Amino acid sequence: MSSEEKKSIRSEIKDLDGRFPEHFAQQYKDDPKFIGCPYHAALEAAASSKKSNSEDNFVDELEKKAGALD
Repeated sequence: MSSEEKKSIRSEIKDLDGRFPEHFAQQYKDDPKFIGCPYHAALEAAASSKKSNSEDNFVDELEKKAGALD
């Protein structure tokens, strides 16, 4: 692939990753099997505060809130 094609694919993946927390939180917000799940709670929090986080730090913030980097 050319560097432009690689860049385009990376951009599409980054966009998809950025939209996932909001999608997941909305899709499963009322599902009882996720009650108390720290990752689900972190995704909900991240989806609601994504606009205040920079895109570069979004995944790091999500992992910190979920306790993945402790």
